[in-house]
Amino acid sequence: MFFIYNSDTNTTPIENTIPIENTTPIENTTPIENTIPIENTTPLVDTNIKPSENIETVSITSTNLDFNLDFNFIEPMVDSLVENTSRDLEFKLSDLIIDEGNNYEGYLTTGYEYSLISQTIVPSYKMTIINNKLFSIGSPLNYDITPTYSVEISSKTLEGEHYTKTFVIQVNKVVPSGIIFNGELEIPYNCGKGINLGYFTTIQRPNLNINTFTYTISDPSSLFYIKDNMLITLGTINTPIPPSFTVQSRNNYGRIYETTFDLSYKIPIAYTQYKNAKINVPTKLVLSGQSVSGSSLVFKVDTLPKKGSLNQLSNDTYEYIPSQSGVDEFQYIATENSIDSKPATFYIETLLDSDIDMLNNIIGLYTVNKISFDGNFWSFGNFTTNVPPDFLTTNKSVGLFNIYNG
Repeated sequence: MFFIYNSDTNTTPIENTIPIENTTPIENTTPIENTIPIENTTPLVDTNIKPSENIETVSITSTNLDFNLDFNFIEPMVDSLVENTSRDLEFKLSDLIIDEGNNYEGYLTTGYEYSLISQTIVPSYKMTIINNKLFSIGSPLNYDITPTYSVEISSKTLEGEHYTKTFVIQVNKVVPSGIIFNGELEIPYNCGKGINLGYFTTIQRPNLNINTFTYTISDPSSLFYIKDNMLITLGTINTPIPPSFTVQSRNNYGRIYETTFDLSYKIPIAYTQYKNAKINVPTKLVLSGQSVSGSSLVFKVDTLPKKGSLNQLSNDTYEYIPSQSGVDEFQYIATENSIDSKPATFYIETLLDSDIDMLNNIIGLYTVNKISFDGNFWSFGNFTTNVPPDFLTTNKSVGLFNIYNG
């Protein structure tokens, strides 16, 4: 009979109930003696045994064949090439965002010998790795079809261990950010049919491969249409209020931006004018301006003068009779096809006879001729070379009056 003991787990002897028979007796007639003691002054050390392993002794007694065995099992070594997911290697991918319509390009860091294990399956699109560069091949992604794209990548450590990591790349919608009209939003009244007013362009973020845009118009007045990206009139534009319309720009991924454009009519121009007058003498004033479309202008006085009376003789001609000396003014407006200009100012400067005599005495020191009046402007004549630098030499009305008051 023999017993096996495990000192760590089982203190109860395991009995072998099957007797072991030896039909031939074993006799030892000659005792074996060891008269020379064996000494080992240097302990035997197995350098292949790790410090954490417990090595127990085995005692064998030849007389009774009893065994005292202690076993300590060591786990087998795991093949270092087997995938290890017990910890994160922390290798990284430089970019986890891709714009729809663009090819992807990213770089792997903090690892070695990268390989692509699996990826999202998309027709006509895939990613591949060369060295540490991950990039796409095929048609760009569309957010509506593939909002995210996953890649599982394996990397190796310096110790030869393999690790895997899954990266989820977000696909961004690319929406236009603005529409520009390259043309005139200020148009002439009675603008005709079939006129190309300009063209539209779309604003988007730079470095995108999206360059196809479709434009549509929402026009309550039905006066415009878009051909390709050009705005063209469908009829004569003469609505009391200038029309407005809304334009949509759609890229080839279906992303839309829209904006509303307000047209305005070009307005005529009324000219600012100057004239001299003589006290109590009627002076003819002719109003003038610039037409937008070549139509006739209609003039009307907006504010009246304060130092004289103003009488209309015709559409553009008025008579001014000054009652006081000095500078007077009034404002008038030019109208074309019911569209008014901005107000313009007509300046008038009037002198008394006594003012003229005084001025003749003052400026006679510098001129060879006296002041004269031709019904429109005062004239100083020819100045001599000794005119003071601050002496105003213009023959316009304001200058003359400033000389007198200076």
